[in-house]
Amino acid sequence: MSDTVRFTYEEPPFADNFVEFSASWTRRETREFAELNGDAWLALIARKMTTCKLDGITAPAQLTPDAIDDMDVRLFRWLTTAATAAYVQVNRLGEAAASRLSATFAAATQTETAD
Repeated sequence: MSDTVRFTYEEPPFADNFVEFSASWTRRETREFAELNGDAWLALIARKMTTCKLDGITAPAQLTPDAIDDMDVRLFRWLTTAATAAYVQVNRLGEAAASRLSATFAAATQTETAD
């Protein structure tokens, strides 16, 4: 698994736009993603971004409340959906690791009881 999660806008007029998020989130950040809104949510998203091209925005630090207010609503809605998809993917990474661990534990337990 990559250390980042990348999404690309695939249709005109934003076909060359993309956003990339870190695949490493703390438990606090995943909780805050669901709890925060407005400028605080935007600040979290900007911190989790590793790189981007969102119309005139070419760095996560440029993702300010004013920049979002001036963003085309189609691109904004896509960005919020991409951020949500990154959040979901990161959470699934933990589920996959836990599932493998559970399977290993179950196999070890069955081996111990079979002896």
